[in-house]
Amino acid sequence: MYSELLLFIISIAYLGLLFGVAYWTEYRSLFFWTMATKKDKELTSTSDQKLGSSFFKPIIYALSMGVYCTAWTFYGSVGQAATSGLGFLTTYIGPLLTIPVWWLVLRKIIRISRAKGITTLADFISARYGKSIALGRLITILCVFGIVPYISIQVQAIAMSIEVLTTSSQNSTKFWISDTAFYATLILGFFTMLFTTRNLQSDNKNRGMIAAIAFESIIKLMTFLGVGIFIVYGMFDGIIDIFEKTALHVDLQKLTTIQHQKNSGEWFWYLLLSALAIFLLPRQFQVSVVENEDEKHILPAMWIFALYLLVINFLVLPIALGGRIWFEGTSSVFNSDMFMLSLPLASEFPQIALFSYIGGFSAATSMIIVSTAALSTMISNNLLLPNWVSDFDWKNPNFKAITTIKWFRRLGILFILFLSYFYFRVIGEFSSLVSVGMVSFAAIAQLAPAFFGGIFWKRGTKNGAFAGIVIGFLIWAYTLILPSFAQSGYFPIYWNSDSAFLKLLNPNALFGMDYLDSISQSVFWSLFLNSFFYVVVSVMSVQSATERNEAEIFVDIFKYSNRFESAVLWKGKAYFSEVKELLNSFLGEKRTTFLLENYQKTNTEEKKIKTDEFLNEAQIVLADSRLLTLAERMLSSVVGSVSARILVSSLLQEQETVAMEEVITILKESQNVLSTNRELRQKSNELKRLTQELETSNQKLKEQDRIKDDFISTVTHELRTPITAIRALSEIVHQNPDLEQDERQNFLENVVGECERLSLLINEILDIESFDNHARNNTLPLELKEFDLIKLISRVYTIMQPLAKEKNIDLEMIFMPQNSLKEKATVKADEKRIEQALINLVSNAISHMKFNENEIPIDRIDLRVNEKNNIAFPPYTIKIITQIESDFWQISIKDNGKGISKENQVSIFEKFHQIRDKNNRKPKGTGLGLSIAKRIVEAHFVESKDKNDTTQKQYGKIWVESKQDKETTFIMRFMK
Repeated sequence: MYSELLLFIISIAYLGLLFGVAYWTEYRSLFFWTMATKKDKELTSTSDQKLGSSFFKPIIYALSMGVYCTAWTFYGSVGQAATSGLGFLTTYIGPLLTIPVWWLVLRKIIRISRAKGITTLADFISARYGKSIALGRLITILCVFGIVPYISIQVQAIAMSIEVLTTSSQNSTKFWISDTAFYATLILGFFTMLFTTRNLQSDNKNRGMIAAIAFESIIKLMTFLGVGIFIVYGMFDGIIDIFEKTALHVDLQKLTTIQHQKNSGEWFWYLLLSALAIFLLPRQFQVSVVENEDEKHILPAMWIFALYLLVINFLVLPIALGGRIWFEGTSSVFNSDMFMLSLPLASEFPQIALFSYIGGFSAATSMIIVSTAALSTMISNNLLLPNWVSDFDWKNPNFKAITTIKWFRRLGILFILFLSYFYFRVIGEFSSLVSVGMVSFAAIAQLAPAFFGGIFWKRGTKNGAFAGIVIGFLIWAYTLILPSFAQSGYFPIYWNSDSAFLKLLNPNALFGMDYLDSISQSVFWSLFLNSFFYVVVSVMSVQSATERNEAEIFVDIFKYSNRFESAVLWKGKAYFSEVKELLNSFLGEKRTTFLLENYQKTNTEEKKIKTDEFLNEAQIVLADSRLLTLAERMLSSVVGSVSARILVSSLLQEQETVAMEEVITILKESQNVLSTNRELRQKSNELKRLTQELETSNQKLKEQDRIKDDFISTVTHELRTPITAIRALSEIVHQNPDLEQDERQNFLENVVGECERLSLLINEILDIESFDNHARNNTLPLELKEFDLIKLISRVYTIMQPLAKEKNIDLEMIFMPQNSLKEKATVKADEKRIEQALINLVSNAISHMKFNENEIPIDRIDLRVNEKNNIAFPPYTIKIITQIESDFWQISIKDNGKGISKENQVSIFEKFHQIRDKNNRKPKGTGLGLSIAKRIVEAHFVESKDKNDTTQKQYGKIWVESKQDKETTFIMRFMK
């Protein structure tokens, strides 16, 4: 066993190490802030860059949230698991369930707090409801009485751990000189004051404390895992061994299954309590909201904190079961809350117990430091300062407000710690760590309706919040605190009488709710009545102008800028010099000068005035609303929002009351400005989109203009050629009347042929124009009649075969299935138009089939040899493939030519579009054949046979599939 002196030295050394971490962090923060002021830069931006990389700061932020895991976690969870099994998980599953909404809820709370300069939970709620002094005081009292039992279990855990390690029995009658717990309380009070009140930061950030708390989170995690691994794998043969031994004990088996735990109703209320606690515990509000430096840190912190909770609870049940097994059947009287100490002491390596003591001490001190700091700030800002700032003469240069505020907070710390010590000695010794902790959770839960209602419901009023909290607080005290005093013998247990009325008032089963445990039924009744009165009274009461103003900002904080405040609501005159003097009293001259210099550079109209001149002439300059708002926000971080409003109001002369209509008008105007800005951004984006579309259209028009020029050139050439030939042949016939009959006949046939060629060209141009006109009016005339598709295909084949043969191209006709050639394929369409489309497609394939000799791919050279010149050439083939299916028929014109590039596939069906030859600048044909074919095919449709078919029309379809330098297939498809 160990002496108390050794434990005292270890404790002091550990607290000294924590103070060193905090001091080093604060020193760096102060150094870089000083550098920032010398360089005339913003404090936050410079310090953020220097105080740590973006990688470590979110980790520190997440680890500081680990203050949620206290001595309750380190000792109490094991004790609860040893007696109640898996019920301990509710304390940690609840926070895990809230993590998905952190980015919505927690970010909103942080945004509001930053805009308002809020430093405590009481300050947050009172600011929402018109900065009510009475409401702030009520919440402070509730938090003190609710958290004191929680702090007491940290003192109890330290006292119990010392008792276990020293084997000294801590008699309950020891209060002062010989009581180790009393001295532990004194030491913790001294170090808490060192951590939290040496410097009052006007930017709300206590970076030294947060660094120390993050460090403690690492320490308690490492020690818990280290001791747990020692117990599981050093004293036993691992987790499997522990569970195998557990299976031999019927009473221990119940601890490992859900069905033997609390009923579903109790689990729900315990989960709800822990879920609310992660937002409403003063220490959690301090580390997650007040100390947050960047909203973006929430995202990584969500998963780091979740992982932390999972890891620190992984070995809880094996340790608890191991303790029950180890001490089973022995004469030792064991306390399951102390298994983390008693098990190592019972092993061959009792030194591990000291390691465990450090972890438990770390878990307790981190909670005590943050909780007492938050509560002492509440006591100072909400109970003491509002009256004090109304009376003191801040214009007296000898009066130091900062010193007074520090002493208010120091006295608050001592008051809270000794109240916790008193609770521990009077009541706490009769309860487990977990049961006392849940009592505190239930107390803080009474703030939930006013807190969450305030940030999501504009109609909530101060009267509603006050009524709900008072009712909930009274129910909590009656159902949970009164039985504790009765159990300790300080109050009679009157509800055990035979009176039916008194039984209904049983605090452990209020109004006959005896099917839930005392915690669950207390939470049900207190939260139900709390929420009921909050809503009803809010609906029945009328909001003041200030309440309405704050409600708009709190609920719609994301609609306003981060700096939006009620600056425009200040009425009355105040001089710049007075504002400066007031800030000097609470912030100090250096900080005040820095803030006012930055204000002068960014907000004053006389930008050209030098800073020194501006500050020297401040006595004749009137402070505008923006400066008063800045002053209020800076003061709020030191004295609270209520006292800050009182201080700034004391500067004003000729004060006037602001009507509610003015408040609403101002807020609406601000919203309208924001809406206008959003609309302007949308219009700007729309203009950008239209500009891009215009550029695209312009490019298309240029391409169309080029195509038109090519078309005119081509058509001119195509027209000139037959006309020239007709004229030449006609002149020969006309000037040579003595020509022989055969020669004359030959010349006349050529004239007729050229006329047909000219007619065909003119018809194509007229056809495309006719198609476009009818397509616009949806009136394209078609001569629909039934005809044999196979005969049509055969006719097209016969017409095109000579032209293909002339160019050494194999033209094939294929029907699928093969025996369909013998069948009659009757379709209903415009036969002449379909024939025209097919001829255009086949003609297009023939025209664009051949490669130039210098561009024939090597793998396309045929072994066949041209008999005339012995030059190798590709085996060119065009296949007309006809497929007849159940619902449609399809014709494919497939060739093995040069293929079509992806760019040309997009626009190949556009009129006048022609594919340019790599070596011949003049395109082939008029560029109308494919366009005409597309219009013919898409003009054919059939009425839907299905009456329920809302489309009613099923159109013909044509498309192209091609591989560069491989093949091209044009496909036509029609419904039967």
